[in-house]
Amino acid sequence: MKILMLCVRYPLGPGDSYMTSELADALTAAGHEVTVFVTDWEAPGGKALHVRDEAGRPKVYRTGTTAVAGLGKIMERVTKWIASPLAAARTMRKTLGDERFDLVLGFTPCVTIGPQLAWLRRNYNPPSMLFIHDFFPYHHRSIGLVPSGPPFAMARRLEENLIRGFDVIGCNWPSNIDYLRSHYRLRPEQKTLWTPLWTDITPVPQEDSQAIREKWNLPLDRRIVVYGGQITEGRGIPELLAVAQRAERERPDLAFLFVGSGRLTDLVTKAAGEHGNVHHIGWVERDNYLRLIRACDIGILATVEGVDSSSFPTKAIDYLRAGLPIIAAVEAESDLRSFLDEWRIGDSIAAGDTDALYAALIRQADAVATTTQPQDQARKCLEEVFDVGHMVRRIESEFAASDRTA
Repeated sequence: MKILMLCVRYPLGPGDSYMTSELADALTAAGHEVTVFVTDWEAPGGKALHVRDEAGRPKVYRTGTTAVAGLGKIMERVTKWIASPLAAARTMRKTLGDERFDLVLGFTPCVTIGPQLAWLRRNYNPPSMLFIHDFFPYHHRSIGLVPSGPPFAMARRLEENLIRGFDVIGCNWPSNIDYLRSHYRLRPEQKTLWTPLWTDITPVPQEDSQAIREKWNLPLDRRIVVYGGQITEGRGIPELLAVAQRAERERPDLAFLFVGSGRLTDLVTKAAGEHGNVHHIGWVERDNYLRLIRACDIGILATVEGVDSSSFPTKAIDYLRAGLPIIAAVEAESDLRSFLDEWRIGDSIAAGDTDALYAALIRQADAVATTTQPQDQARKCLEEVFDVGHMVRRIESEFAASDRTA
């Protein structure tokens, strides 16, 4: 199949990867011709760059975003969300011309790729599949990024219209299929599937943990609790810092490492300057990041109260690849909670309860030195649930032999 992937995150640096690049690489390895058009949400605007066209690899084009600066952060954010997809669609039309594809893959929020989808549908309406990893704008309203009232209503209506155009929709938890159908009007013929997140499950190389810690100037004599990913709203950063501050008083044998950057980075760097058990490392490309967290002891993640759909933070998969037990403070009804219990790969509590989060962390910290079970279970879980090869076969079963491509 000739496949076009539309996304806003696709790392291209050596040693770096993400779900989109891992899926594109795996589809290419399976014999498909993959073209990726990425609107880099963190880059300034500009014409599309033909950044990679190598034999045996996906063909990748990348463009930046467009926004009006100087009128305040809110106006800049609004114009970015409106102007960037329009500019990306114009650039894609000029770049790809009349090239046609057998399948289009997209990711939420659909509004980030809406004009591109609209052009493709008007032009020849190729078969399409959408992956929903959070529900825009419901999730964004819950974490304060989209205000209630008319802005939310307009965003929801636009997202719904775009979702309705896809042939197949994949949700990262079975319960989210029900959420999708109860919050958006779908067409009767649209197919919905449970599509777990995916990764390249190649084992992380075994290296000396002490040497890795020395390289990054981390404590050699403490158990390290690591958070890796975007340091921004909706990730429970204030709650995690509160737990770290309590541990400084009560459990001096623990250290907390935050790896990443984002709008709340200043909170973390301030805490690192004031508390000796908090450490911060900025962005690290994926291969080195996996080696770094493999030298830690526990992976931690958090969401926020008030989110009513189940999420699966991608950082949890990295923790599994590193063989770390997971502590998760997530939505009270999240499927992740029962999943961690079922696979015996960690512990979970409801988001927002810092006392319960602290207690779960202490239990895990006391157990981590006495068992290798989480490492063994993590490997089994990766192989059976999160191998990117499973997703390739799912896509092929839905489209490769289907009359949709006729």
